[in-house]
Formats: sequence, C-alpha cells, structure tokens
Amino acid sequence: MRTLLVLSFSLILWVRPAHALDEKKLVDLTYPFSEETHHWPTAKPFHLEKVSEGRTPAGYWYSSYDYSGSEHVGTHMDAPFHFAEGKWTTEQVPLARTIGPGVVIDVRGKTEKNPDYLLQVEDLRAWEKTWTDSARLDCAGAHRLGEVLG
Repeated sequence: MRTLLVLSFSLILWVRPAHALDEKKLVDLTYPFSEETHHWPTAKPFHLEKVSEGRTPAGYWYSSYDYSGSEHVGTHMDAPFHFAEGKWTTEQVPLARTIGPGVVIDVRGKTEKNPDYLLQVEDLRAWEKTWTDSARLDCAGAHRLGEVLG
C-alpha cells in the first residue's frame, strides 16, 4: 500500500507541470452577460430572471435565478459542426484547441476618443512593424485557424 501511495504521488508530481498555465500570460476574453450583451440580430437576447433571493421561512439564505439566451450571444465559440455536417460539436473540440498563443493589439487610445472604434488594417500594420514579420504572422494566422476548425 505504501508503494502504491508513493507511486501515485510521484505520478501526480510528474503530470501536473504538463498542465500548468502561467496565469500572468492568460487573457480572459469573457465578460459578464446582461440585458445589454450583444447577440446575433435574429437570436434571442440574454435574459436573467430572479426566482428567489433571500431568507427562507426556516431562516436559511437561498438564491436562485433562471437564465436564457441564444447560443449566439456574448463571448462564445461556434463549433465546426455549425457550418459543416459531421464535424466536431462544441463538446467534442479538445480543450487544447481552445488555448494558444495570441497577441493583444492595444487601441485603447483610439477607443477612448471613439467608443465605436473598429480595429483597422493600419492598426495591424503598425503592430507588425513593431513586433513581427507580417508574412510569418499571415501564415501562422491562416494555418492556426484551419487547425482550430479541425
């Protein structure tokens, strides 16, 4: 039994680093849902309804909500199946395919002046001049998209 415990603990120590993520390098692309959350024009918007919130007659705290909305609301992922019969559905997409290297192109100065500002080709070109070779970026971008879609 002692050997089994030591072996199990050793395997945990060996496997754990393979799944470790440097959280300082992660960018969370999600945001809270609300009635103002953007959604596809033909889709139902997000809706949150309070069912119960407060003390029960027995004095216990209880909170419960119902929520609904289309699959095309807020931050979401369209699975390859969305446009291709027989391809992966969302739960079949390996998690490793949803995490990968990325870049942040900072246009905060432009959005502070114009809240409706849209990223422009010029923004990408300026970023490329500072950070990378554009041919390498174009190939990697197109190639990675194909990999993600399976």
